Amino acid sequence: MTTVLIVLIYGVVALTCLGAAALAAVQHMPKPDRVLWAVIAIAFALLIVIRLEGVEESLRQWLRGLSRTEGWYANRRQFQMPLALVTVLLAAAAGWLAWHRLRITNSRSRRAVWVAAMATLGYLPLYALRIVSLHLTDVLLYYGPVKVNWVVDGGLALVVAASAFYYGRRVMRRGRQPS
Repeated sequence: MTTVLIVLIYGVVALTCLGAAALAAVQHMPKPDRVLWAVIAIAFALLIVIRLEGVEESLRQWLRGLSRTEGWYANRRQFQMPLALVTVLLAAAAGWLAWHRLRITNSRSRRAVWVAAMATLGYLPLYALRIVSLHLTDVLLYYGPVKVNWVVDGGLALVVAASAFYYGRRVMRRGRQPS
């Protein structure tokens, strides 16, 4: 996705999460809800800065330069493959834990917060795979008319925004019910 489009998407997500945090505060929802929504909004603000400042590409170039300086570049696949594999395995384990946690959470509004938090954390393995830049993962992430990178990036953002919106609706509905 173009930088402008993804920055706009991240901005909408950050504002949606700030709205959920504000609603949580006004409706006297549990403090962890307010804090998590605020933290998620900050995370998306940081994603905007990372994108606008080219931090990801700078880090990738710095690692590439370091590997050349240290003489690792010729054997980089020996490092990249295990890093990519560990990243994928950790992401799968986190996904399983998130699914398990979701199943045992009774409150629908708490589920929305949990889903948003886990989707936000989903950016860590995505960025790690993009920075590691193993040819195999690059082919998966970047090639073809519909890039998996775009689908995952946009999908995570959509999940977070939808969760914040859903949370807000639940909280507003709760606030209108007679005590």
